[in-house]
Amino acid sequence: MITVDELKKMKLQALKEKDKIKGDLFGIIISSIQKAEIEKKAENKALADSDISSILLKLNKELEEDRKMYSDNGREEEARNITRQIEILKPLLPQMMSREEITEKMDVTKSMKEVIAEFKGKAEIPVVIEIYKKLTSK
Repeated sequence: MITVDELKKMKLQALKEKDKIKGDLFGIIISSIQKAEIEKKAENKALADSDISSILLKLNKELEEDRKMYSDNGREEEARNITRQIEILKPLLPQMMSREEITEKMDVTKSMKEVIAEFKGKAEIPVVIEIYKKLTSK
């Protein structure tokens, strides 16, 4: 999983290259991770890789929604900028588990809440819930 230090280096490189879109994106990611670290420290917990994965996935989802909104409203330049941010973000996103992998690793003796926590940041949660319900209804 990517670290804040790596992101800071990437942001610095983007700024050197005068790439505002890339620099802004890395700034947003860094501040989101740092905010999550502060929240976790307040709970006396450490930030886990799954938390970083969740932050990146949430940001990707927000960017996708923004792109659609800008495209629908005829603001093509903003939509192109967001598309570029999404392209920059894609390599940083965690690889999601397939349905087969989820099914193999699913422990139906656990509660749904425990299962969701286990797969958070590793798989799409709606898919996990669907598989859990299928396996527990048998």
